[in-house]
Amino acid sequence: MTADPDHEESGEEEPGKSRNLPAMISGAAAAGAGIRLGPEAALALGTFAYKFEPLVEKALVELRLETRRRAAQMLEAAADDVGCDAERLDQMIGASEQTRLMTGLAIAAAERAPWPPQVVALGRVLADGLIADGDAVDVAQYALDAMSEMGRLHVRLLDLLVRYQPDWDGRGFRAVLHRAPSYVPRTLAAPPDAKLIWSVGQRVWKAEMIPVVRPELAEVLAGLAGTLIRHGLAEQTDRTREAMEQLGREFQVQLNEARRAGGVGLGSPNPPSIRRIERTWSPTELGEKVLGYYLEAGASNQATAPED
Repeated sequence: MTADPDHEESGEEEPGKSRNLPAMISGAAAAGAGIRLGPEAALALGTFAYKFEPLVEKALVELRLETRRRAAQMLEAAADDVGCDAERLDQMIGASEQTRLMTGLAIAAAERAPWPPQVVALGRVLADGLIADGDAVDVAQYALDAMSEMGRLHVRLLDLLVRYQPDWDGRGFRAVLHRAPSYVPRTLAAPPDAKLIWSVGQRVWKAEMIPVVRPELAEVLAGLAGTLIRHGLAEQTDRTREAMEQLGREFQVQLNEARRAGGVGLGSPNPPSIRRIERTWSPTELGEKVLGYYLEAGASNQATAPED
């Protein structure tokens, strides 16, 4: 077939080449503007956006290279933790459907990891999952699920909940290291060889305390805590149910008093007081384990150590 000289001189690429992607982005933006702002705005935007296509293409290429680099670093960390080479790691990854799925999740999380210690931490979790047996594999899977949604601020909050406990020094609240062991005997009279259980100890943080000791978490505290709770890394330990039960009892008492006084009951002049429910959070055993991966990964530069 004879080549089209006009096509050759213009330097246009065949359909399907990478240059089509930024063109599609520009076209979509122009189409959206046409619908919302009218044809004149769409034309202006389309002309303007076309000039930025090379920047879009460059950014996409660099992004792909960066995500591949982070995924490779994660796998390298996993291999180092297991103590094997790339060939042996590949065999371990392909051992079962579960290990392949676990690796895929770890790679996807590493590609989105916002800071280097998280890439290494993901590799360590993957290593534990690849060499684990039985229920330990599920623990690694839970950890990966949680870490795939966590950023640096999540780790900062988890670090506070796990490693510190609140203290009052006479001037205000402060965070002090929780030095008591996490694993303790079930009872004081338990024999020395008795099975140990995980304990929260004094690691109970009220919502108003955390912004005092970690001001950078104040605006996003509810969202951060929600993510940790959803993945089982922390638990909310407030007394919501008790407060609602007390509210119901107070209302019933006032209703009975109004009836005895000959009133209609529902028109009581003193409605029951609604006390403010204090939210409190504590870590979990899984939360402490997940934090351990981050601490190991960031120990050299204290990536997760909060300022006191």
